[in-house]
Amino acid sequence: MEALSVRDYRSNLAASFDRADNGEQVLIRRKNKIYALVSLGRENLMI
Repeated sequence: MEALSVRDYRSNLAASFDRADNGEQVLIRRKNKIYALVSLGRENLMI
């Protein structure tokens, strides 16, 4: 899986969220770190 740059992620926010909703791993690269966008469902979560 290829990581999106922050610029690509911002340009395609809706598509990135759709991919995460479909269970796909969405990785975002910022400088030298990789972040993951994951769907937690529709539960009311307290973080």
